[in-house]
Amino acid sequence: MEQLLLVLFLVFSVVSALLERRKRRLQLEEAQQRQAKSPTSAPQTPVDEEEEDARWGDWPFPAADPFEPAEAPAPVATVAAQAQVRQLEALAHSAELKAVGQRAEAQARQRQARALQSPRSVSDLLRQHQRQSRPLPKRAPDGYRLTPESARNAMVYAELLGPCKAEREEEWRW
Repeated sequence: MEQLLLVLFLVFSVVSALLERRKRRLQLEEAQQRQAKSPTSAPQTPVDEEEEDARWGDWPFPAADPFEPAEAPAPVATVAAQAQVRQLEALAHSAELKAVGQRAEAQARQRQARALQSPRSVSDLLRQHQRQSRPLPKRAPDGYRLTPESARNAMVYAELLGPCKAEREEEWRW
């Protein structure tokens, strides 16, 4: 189905391009007939279209043929333009040199940073943290010590001893 739509689209595109070309030719012929009848008044649009067709080689689209090689741009002829081009090339060259210098400086700084940082393993960091941290007291001053296990047990007991979730109100909180 998709292939059929693609084929129909292509056929429609080609047919519409041919009809458009035929329409332009008829308009051009009519304009030439009018011009032959009255040489003083000449419409500009058909002449422009004729020039456009001649320029693009009867290509129905407003761009150049994509299968032909691109035309080379016209060379710069003025001395001022050449001087400006040289100036821009000099600026580009100095910018490239500056970028190379900055890259070298950045690489040197990275090497210095790597030399200053000594690689430490996770076990070394844990030992250092254990030495710096003070041990927890066995019991808090009020007599309770909160551990992960005691916190989990507290949650379980709160669920078992409290009202069931279906009967709880929104304002009810533990």
